[in-house]
Amino acid sequence: MNFRPVARNSDLVIQKMDGEVIVYDLNTNHALYLNETSAIIWNLCDGARSVTDIRKELKEKYGTTVSSEFVLFAIYQLRKDKLLSADDEIDTYLKKFSGRRAVRKIGSGSMLALPSIASVIAPTAIAASCLAVPPMTGAQKTA
Repeated sequence: MNFRPVARNSDLVIQKMDGEVIVYDLNTNHALYLNETSAIIWNLCDGARSVTDIRKELKEKYGTTVSSEFVLFAIYQLRKDKLLSADDEIDTYLKKFSGRRAVRKIGSGSMLALPSIASVIAPTAIAASCLAVPPMTGAQKTA
């Protein structure tokens, strides 16, 4: 597990709020909510840190040890939602990774919240602009 994940940073709109993050992917028109734990791990995926390095950073920041499975679970979710750059080594490893098995193994042994990423319903740009403009009535139409 010496791979070094890289967070994708292009074609994204990122909104941070109280440690949590909402990421809007301009390519897919999907919005994703990252809880604080997922957001921290995503920010640590800079291409310089391995899973072990990310574990050490979390221990320094929170004073609690997390397992490799804990970090891998977040990386698995981030990669599945295309928030990490494509990497054959990561993809090959994650094909063997089971999120369910990891959650069972992690259990409640960590003081940090389990990494979580949720899809948020967001209108497309054209739909959002239509919602902002009231429909024209017969009296408003011009010739």
